[in-house]
Amino acid sequence: MILCDLPPTLPSHRFTMSCLELAQARDKAATRLGLKHNALPTPPVYEIRCDADVEPAAEAVGFPAVLKPVYGTPSG
Repeated sequence: MILCDLPPTLPSHRFTMSCLELAQARDKAATRLGLKHNALPTPPVYEIRCDADVEPAAEAVGFPAVLKPVYGTPSG
């Protein structure tokens, strides 16, 4: 289990999750699929794998848009 600190503004300051749960939470593609599977709203998404994907992504998602890695921590 991994012990995680939450910002003090949240009601509980600590919680635990398994390594598998943490890995799943960091996988944004898997998270989106889980949200959709449970009928929860998700913003438009287009996975860019190469330079040729940029224009179709812009057309599919529209602007303003945010680019984020599929796996890992947010930009920072």
